[in-house]
Amino acid sequence: MSLTKSILAVAAALAFAGAASAANEVIVTGSKAANSRVFAFDLATDGNVAGFEFQVEIPQGTEKAFNLNACVSDLPKDLAAKCAINGNGRLHIFVFSPTAKAIPAGVLPIGKVSLNARGVVWNPNVTNVIMADTKGQESTATVQKSID
Repeated sequence: MSLTKSILAVAAALAFAGAASAANEVIVTGSKAANSRVFAFDLATDGNVAGFEFQVEIPQGTEKAFNLNACVSDLPKDLAAKCAINGNGRLHIFVFSPTAKAIPAGVLPIGKVSLNARGVVWNPNVTNVIMADTKGQESTATVQKSID
């Protein structure tokens, strides 16, 4: 096999491997501060997502101890977003493109929340993750957590 054919075979294999591993993933990272815990939310996307939402279970009775001011503050301004604690004790993050334009592939910072409650341990459990493409078709997603 010639060097050119070998290079083309390797390039094709790498391209196929990249396409096979492309995924949509909610990434949660957390750290401790003096009397609070801060969690950042990011989205790793394959470039086909135009909207997404997910919920995060929160400790019972801590709704007022959350600071949501920066919850969706890292998102580009061309995306519409809402972050709130809903009536069933979950943080709900909802993001979409009003023009149905796909979010570019890569890691998209969403924002941060903090829990200011002494003695409360919170290891966020992300649930109800939904991703949608530019046609509104649902696609799969996973969750990755890195909590100190």
